[in-house]
Order: sequence, then C-alpha cells, then structure tokens
Amino acid sequence: MRCSLRLLLFLWAIVAVPAFAQNFDLQRDGMPLAELKGQFRFHAGDDARWADPGFNDSNWSLLKSDQSWYDQGYKNYSGFGWYRFRVTVPAGQKNLAIFIPAMQDSYAIYANGRLIGHLGEFPPHSKLMYGSNLVFPIPPDAVPASRAIVFAVRVWRWPLWGMFPGAGFDASPVFGDAAAVGRWTDLQIHDRFWSSAGFEFLNVVNIAGLLLGFILFLVRPSEREYLWYGLAQTFWSLNSCAFIASHFVQVPTIPFYCCGLLGFFAGNFLNLILFHALLRQRRGLLFWVGGISILFPIVYLVAIFAGLTSFGNFDQAYGLCLVPYTIAIALLMYRAARRGNREAWILFAPFTISTVLIIWSEAAYVFSLERFPAVSALDHFLRNMITWPIRVGTDMSVGTACNLAICLVLILRFARSRRDEERLSAELEAARVVQHVLIPDELPTVPGYLIESVYKPAGQVGGDFFQIIALEHGGALIVIGDVSGKGMPAAMTVSLLVGTFRTLAHYTQSPAEILAAMNTRMLARSQGGFTTCLVLRLDADGALTAANAGHIAPYMDGREIEVVNGLPLGLVPGAEYAETITSLSAGSHLTLLTDGVIEARNPRGELFGFDRARELSTHSAEQVAKAAQLFGQEDDITVLSVNLAPAAVLSA
Repeated sequence: MRCSLRLLLFLWAIVAVPAFAQNFDLQRDGMPLAELKGQFRFHAGDDARWADPGFNDSNWSLLKSDQSWYDQGYKNYSGFGWYRFRVTVPAGQKNLAIFIPAMQDSYAIYANGRLIGHLGEFPPHSKLMYGSNLVFPIPPDAVPASRAIVFAVRVWRWPLWGMFPGAGFDASPVFGDAAAVGRWTDLQIHDRFWSSAGFEFLNVVNIAGLLLGFILFLVRPSEREYLWYGLAQTFWSLNSCAFIASHFVQVPTIPFYCCGLLGFFAGNFLNLILFHALLRQRRGLLFWVGGISILFPIVYLVAIFAGLTSFGNFDQAYGLCLVPYTIAIALLMYRAARRGNREAWILFAPFTISTVLIIWSEAAYVFSLERFPAVSALDHFLRNMITWPIRVGTDMSVGTACNLAICLVLILRFARSRRDEERLSAELEAARVVQHVLIPDELPTVPGYLIESVYKPAGQVGGDFFQIIALEHGGALIVIGDVSGKGMPAAMTVSLLVGTFRTLAHYTQSPAEILAAMNTRMLARSQGGFTTCLVLRLDADGALTAANAGHIAPYMDGREIEVVNGLPLGLVPGAEYAETITSLSAGSHLTLLTDGVIEARNPRGELFGFDRARELSTHSAEQVAKAAQLFGQEDDITVLSVNLAPAAVLSA
C-alpha cells in the first residue's frame, strides 16, 4: 500500500510539473510583487499564433527563467524563439507592470495576446537594441475576470551571434503592482550602478587622463607623447562609456559593440605608439609584433561584417592576441630600463603584473581551468579582491595602476622639460648679454671713411659678429662673420673669435695671417662647428686688402668683388688664405653682409637671394637690412657699409 502511494505521488509529480511549471500565482502567495523565477515554456521558431493565450503549449520545452537558452540545450541556436508563462493576479490589483532585467537581442512581449512593449525590431527590418531594467505596464483591459494573464515573449537572436552565450532570458523577470515594480526597478538600477562602479571609476580616470594628455600637448606641442596619451585615453573612455551606457539606457547593439571594441583595440595600439615615443625606442620587432597582434582582431571584425567569415571563436581569438601584445609591451619597458631609462622602471612593474594576469586569464579560458576548485577559488578572489567602497577586480586595479604610472611619467617628463626650458632661457639671456657686449654700439672714427652698421637679431641668439678697429697710421681693420649654431655655444665662439681678432690686430694687419691664426684657435674650440669670416684692411689712401674664409664676398659700387674664397674657419688644420688687393676711389660704396640677408624668405618660399642683395648694395646699410627684414627675416641680419668720402665732405 505504501509503495503504491509513493508511485501515485511520483506519477502526479511527472504530470503536474509540465502542466503547472509555467504558472505563477500571486493571488495564492498574497504578494504584490514576485520574481518569476522558475520554468517557462519555450519553443524555437516563429509563429504569430503563439501569442494567443488559448494556444496549447503543453508540448513545448521547459527552460529556466534565469538562464539563457544557450545554456539549456540550444547552444549555437540563432533566429526566433518564444517563451510562454502564466501569472494569476490577486483580486483588486489594477495597476500592474512587468520588469524585464535584460534580454538579447530583439524582443516583443504580449499579455493575453496584446502587444504591451518591445525592444528593437525584427527581420526583415531588423534593428538590434540592448536595454536592461525595462518596465512594461499592463493595460487594465488586458486582465480578464479570471485574473489570469498569459505572457508570450517573442525573441530574435542575431544569426551572427548565435554561438555566443546570452540568448533570450538570462535573468528572471519581476511582475506585480506597478508602484512596487517601479521601486524594484530603482533598486536594480542602484545595484547596477554600484556593481559597475569599478568601470565608472576607471572611466573617470580615463577622462582625467585624456584631459591631462591634451593639456600637456597644447603646452608643449613638439612632444608628441602627450598627444598619443590623450588619444589613447580618448579611445579607452569610448570603450568604458559604451560598456556603462549599455547598463542604463537603450542602445543600438552593433554600434555600441563596435565602439567598445574599437576603443579597446585602438587604445591598446596608441599605447604601443606612446611607449615607443615615451621611452625613445625605435620601432623594431617588438613594435610590429605588438601592433599586428592588437590590430588583427579589427581586421577579423571587418571580415565578419563583410560576410567573409563568422564570429566563431572571435572572443577567444582576440583574447589570445592580447598575450603577444602585452609581452611585447613588457619586454619593451624592460629593454628601455636596462639601457638606463629610469622612467621605464616606473612603468615596468604594473605592466608586467598586467601581462601575467592576462596570460593567466587566457590560459584559464582556453584550457577550461576553472573546472578545478582551486583555480575557480583563485579566479573568484582575483575578481573580487576589492569590495569596499566599490567592487573592483584585480584587472581594473592593475589597469588603474598602469594608467597612473603613465601619468606620473608624463608629469615628471613635463617638469624636467620645464626645468630644461628655464635653463635654456637663462642661457639665451646670458648669450644675449654676451652678444650685446661683443656687437659694438658705437663705431670708431676712421679718418677719410664714413662707416655705418646695422645688426638685426632674429629672436634667438645667433652667431653674427663684426668688429672695426681704427689703425694708428690711418685706415681700419674690419672683420665680419657668422658662427654656425645658436645660443650660448655660438655666443662663446663669437667671444673667442672677437678676442682673437682684437689681440692679433696688435701684431699684424695682414688679413690672411689673421684668418690663419683665427682658424688655429677655432680648431681647438669648435667642437664640430665652423665659422665663415671676411677680414678687410682699409688703408688711408683707399687701398683695400681682403682675405675670405667662406663668407659672402663684399660688394663695391653695385658689383661683387672677386676675392679668393678659402675654407671656413675650424675645418682644416693649417689652412692658408690668399689676399685680394683692390682700391676704393673717392665716393666709392663698399657693402659687407651676412647670410641673413641672402636667406631671407617671403611667405611664398622665395629667397631674397644674391641678385636682390647686389642691386641694393649701393644703398645704405639701414636700407639693405630693412629690405631683407621686410622680405621675411629668418636669421640674424648684419650689414656694414663703408664709403671713402670726398675730401670736401670730410673737412666739413
């Protein structure tokens, strides 16, 4: 008898479960709100009749309401699927609503055959949307006198995503009083906010990083590492925003999915460029290994949307691509650190930890290591290492540490650049003082000659110089030259040459001997630079002796004086210089200038040139210099003009 009773109960259970598993009775439970956690009827395919409350679904499969159909025997299935379940409403309840946590991809929900809401659109005009925490009110006239509501949910899974988990319901809906459902929804949104707070915090860090990068780049546009960092953080922010937005608002699935992937891969690739610029490394094997690895998934994704392949193992493929990329990054930093780059050591520790975590994660995924309890426990610990004040996994913690390490390096570099800039500014100011001392403010009086000089610096401290020394027996020694380079080194070279010239003038008035001695002095101090120089001796009777070391030849009365051109100073030991002898007649006009006149350039890129200089050489020094300056000054401009005046003018 007892065995027969047990058998009868067992048979009743077998019959009762299919008959009532999809029925939820709020009236019996006396609850204003209920989570519909249990079993729903499910059938693959599509038929408009399945929305009818009177349709017999007893032969449909039973699926758990809190797991996707992918996880319950319909793996890799895409297309349409229908859920059906029945809810009995307590008497007296009028304002009812159903809460849908999330569902993929497009769906429409029917209450007793009446469409009460949908997300996305179905083929042939499909539009994939993703939305979570959605509430659909139940029209009062959709509730019959029996207080029973049959819900039918039509779901369409995009075929390209059929192999991914998450199709259909993956969390149970909630049904009941509309006000209670609204409060429940607020709690779910609040919970979702705090559960994704780690991403939100990381996004704040990313946005702060992009602002820092672009601000530093605006201050120092020549240092491209700030630009690369700002762009990388822009794409990382795009990745985070796409993820966060999908938790709180309805978003078009494909664009947001692509934005998330684009932000992830572009951010990683720009990081690779950033590290090569930041650590001053050439783009060798490590760059190309890392770059190809991180860009391959984008090519794969384009091929998928072009219909050349399917998603298949896309998740696994792009995860595996991270392994060679992160190894290349870690090796790049280690190589730079071994070569003495102290900034690389700051980056090496967090990025090495990140590499180890990525290798661990991919190995666990590929080899299904989570089936082992110890591995599963370790993975759970890593994902929940920080739970207060917000839940942050190890990957986010290490990612934030990596980001902060980059910010620290950029700030240190900016501070160092600023110090170097201030030091350079001080050196330039000192060089200007030196140059001001070396460029004579007042010219000596030379009987029989009218001498005019104009010096127009180009902003930086250049290497132009000239000196005029009146000779005891009449006439003058004149030197004009141009030192290669800028700043303090050029100013120091000028001071050396001017001092040498003034010293030599006490022992010899031969332009060739003076140039030879100046060349010897330059060889010991030039440090690879050189100087063009022209030395003239003007005698009281107008005789002119010139020796040239690679400088622009002088002009006399609108024509170039053909002087023998020797090598610039500081290039060859023992260089010899020939002297050219000519003479000035009363009223003759002699013009000396530096290459700042010849190399003046207008906005169209045209040079001032020798022809214009020759045509203007009969004008005063001030007119020649002004013409070159207005044309487009790019370098220091120095012009000397010498006139052998008529006796009547001199006596007056």
